[in-house]
Amino acid sequence: MTKPAASPAPGTTPAGAAATISPTVPDALQRVLAAEHAAVYGYPVAGVRLTERGQVQHAREFESAHRQVRDDLMAQLTGLGLTPVAAQPVYRPPEAKTETAPATRTEPRTGTDPVAAVRSAVLLEEGCADAYRYLLTAAVAAGGKQLAVRTQALSGLATAAAAATTWRALVTPAKPTVAFPGL
Repeated sequence: MTKPAASPAPGTTPAGAAATISPTVPDALQRVLAAEHAAVYGYPVAGVRLTERGQVQHAREFESAHRQVRDDLMAQLTGLGLTPVAAQPVYRPPEAKTETAPATRTEPRTGTDPVAAVRSAVLLEEGCADAYRYLLTAAVAAGGKQLAVRTQALSGLATAAAAATTWRALVTPAKPTVAFPGL
């Protein structure tokens, strides 16, 4: 009798098993909802620091869009018989993912700095893009019955990437896009 293989340590996968371990679609939808909650909270915080009328209008439009998506996601999760993740009472300003990130992904400063407000908006959208990429991964891993969720994930990823590009163009006009949004 052969001895069963030891389970991998938490947070790791055995060699060659990455394709068999995937996030679940409901968990991924909850992750998207959490990112949308953060965006709904974060846009007014960033918006009050913006000084140009057009930027303020963009912030209001993007906040409104995130609010609608958040409400739709809550209804979707409820329709699936799940309890939607609640919004946090307060959020920290978004932070860059790595120390070596480009200038558009540096940690925003607090206060009345309009450039920091724009960077905050970029990071909010990048957070949403990351959540939608995660949802896409979950939907693909779940198989053929998830076509609507794949479409939802691709649409959300494209929308977040376009919004991030709008903001990023204000702080780095020579490089307003990133190669792979959500990574």
